Amino acid sequence: MKRSNPTLRHIALLSLLMILSVSMKALTLATGSIRGKVTDEKSEGLIGASIQIVDANGKATGQGAGADIDGNYEIASLMPGVYHVRCTFLGYENQSALAVEVYAEKPTILNFKMVPSQKQADDVVVTCVKYRRPLIDKAEYKVESTTTSRDIRNTGSLSLANIASSSVGVTQTDMGKHNVVINGSRPDEVQYIVNGHRVIGSVNIPAQASAKRRVNTFVSGYDMADYDIAPAPDKETKPEPEVKPDIPKDPVTDESYKEIIDNQFLSTQASALSTFSIDVDVASYGITRRKISEGILPPRDAVRIEEMVNYFPYQYADPTDGRPFAVHTELAECPWDATHRLLRIGIQGRHVKDEQMPPANLVFLIDVSGSMSSPDKLPLVQKSLNMLVDKMRPQDRISLVVYAGNAGLVLPSTPGSEKQTIKNAIGSLYAGGSTAGGAGIELAYKVAMENFMKEGNNRVLLCTDGDFNVGINGEGPLTSFIEEKRKTGVFLSVLGFGMGNYKDREMEALADKGNGNYAYIDNEKEAQKNLVTQFSGTLNTIAKDVKIQAVFNPGTVRTYRLIGYENRKLNNEDFSNDRIDAGEIGTGTAVTALYEVVLAADAKEAAVPLDDSGSGGRVSLSASDLMALRIRYKAPNSDKSQLIENHVTTAATALAGTSDDFRFAAAVASFGMLLRQSPYRGDYTFDKAKALAKGALGHDKENYRHDFISMIDQANSIASKTAYK
Repeated sequence: MKRSNPTLRHIALLSLLMILSVSMKALTLATGSIRGKVTDEKSEGLIGASIQIVDANGKATGQGAGADIDGNYEIASLMPGVYHVRCTFLGYENQSALAVEVYAEKPTILNFKMVPSQKQADDVVVTCVKYRRPLIDKAEYKVESTTTSRDIRNTGSLSLANIASSSVGVTQTDMGKHNVVINGSRPDEVQYIVNGHRVIGSVNIPAQASAKRRVNTFVSGYDMADYDIAPAPDKETKPEPEVKPDIPKDPVTDESYKEIIDNQFLSTQASALSTFSIDVDVASYGITRRKISEGILPPRDAVRIEEMVNYFPYQYADPTDGRPFAVHTELAECPWDATHRLLRIGIQGRHVKDEQMPPANLVFLIDVSGSMSSPDKLPLVQKSLNMLVDKMRPQDRISLVVYAGNAGLVLPSTPGSEKQTIKNAIGSLYAGGSTAGGAGIELAYKVAMENFMKEGNNRVLLCTDGDFNVGINGEGPLTSFIEEKRKTGVFLSVLGFGMGNYKDREMEALADKGNGNYAYIDNEKEAQKNLVTQFSGTLNTIAKDVKIQAVFNPGTVRTYRLIGYENRKLNNEDFSNDRIDAGEIGTGTAVTALYEVVLAADAKEAAVPLDDSGSGGRVSLSASDLMALRIRYKAPNSDKSQLIENHVTTAATALAGTSDDFRFAAAVASFGMLLRQSPYRGDYTFDKAKALAKGALGHDKENYRHDFISMIDQANSIASKTAYK
């Protein structure tokens, strides 16, 4: 009987172990999570709510999480499968979600809206007044607390390391590593209030602490003690103004979007003039993509069709007449109604080579409050800024201002040649504290003005999830402040990050009033697009206060409808009023607008009076004219506008004969109408929108158009499982 070769046996055994190891590693990595928010009947986050995974009999499995100070929670490292989840909170009915599906490497969003219990515990009193949740107090003391979760966030913060280091007998420090060890502790499990301050932090803080100390060696005016211990406010924080009826809020996520009502068809006999401001914002596309990637369709008001269309670059020709931009038009049959016509207006800003760009004075205002701690917020901000730093030239300068309880200068104006210095400062940032957006904005503008470049681009760039709750309170006062500051030549752009409690409405308003643009960054590719590939257009404004006025011919056009731009419409008399603010065009920026037009049975000439002339001015249109296209703009350093006027004829082409850009823009617009469930979408479907886009991919160097087609497929799959049509 032969004996097996021990060497071969050992090799076989080792191979099997390696395979098992790799398999186990793959299984370990292939996990998902359940995350969401727990709110009460007033949409206020429930601090400390318990979320547990339970078995079929309702028994806790030991897996779960507690809601943080904003009501957010996450149960991580779950194997793919189906779970039962239960949410409990004292004084509220238990809520259960059965058969919740968890997928590998993808979060499942599960929110709970709790309902007050009819049974009241004997030993506690829970009070809710004006959306404010007080702390729970023992009834036997007959003392009702007036401290709320918002008050806690506004008190500032104390460093856990500082507190622990002064507690005799319960701490020890690793020599040379700055690690605080608290025997028997479980960090971040409980919210502590010490001497009127909320305590934040982890028992292991060395990386952040040492990084901050490195920054402190070359940043003047940055006091570590002031940053670690934020004093309580001297004055009582004013209560938030009540939410106005025209600001719809998602009751679960606490996200706010400005209400949009689709533009209607207008009769040219009654309204021959259509006036609006251009829009170069693209945030709506990123928000829509993020929602769809998470398996849900976006709120209708989050879908702004003009921002969806303008997300993509188009192959419009540069100007040849010395003006800062060129104007292009194209008319064809409308894809969703062949009896109508679709007019595309394209504006192309002239391109400028990077080496010819003026120097930049950039001040990044970064939200480092507690709400920014998730990976898609502050960590993504840091990655995005590092991409920008790699592209900076020696003549460019960058400053970093942060706000969380207090505003502070982390990095004074530093030339682009000192890349490592800038990156060290970026790496030192960490999230924790309340949000003082107003105070931060004031400091950012102050820093920008102190380093103002007369012949350069001076801009504040706000990076945030938009949750302003301290400082200059209210959208009105804040936008008024920014309107005043833009007169100095310092513009404001807004970069949005993350989801949950996301304030889209407020951020859009700030960018509009600051003569800047608004984008949403949800991944590194989007950061590359906004801060590297297309950043020149963001920085270098070549025309400001750009307004469009379409003068339709009542003799050839029966009705028309502007697609999108609902938030950008202007009064006709504002077209020539140079005091009225409008949008900006940057270097190489393309802006697209679409009109859906219904032609009249007969073509006639007409003379259309202008509402904005004040002297009885009229525009004469021939029987072959569809419209007169009037555009006003100002040079970046001028307060007086210039006028461009072109006539557009009724000559149209078949849809198949149009440019790739025309058909692709039409596909994006139709997709937006489907997501908004617009009454003007006709019998169009996701499949039809996909087919139109797929046949118009054209030059797609960055694969933006291919990614759009994938997004249509995802939206179609989600819609097919719901009542969404």
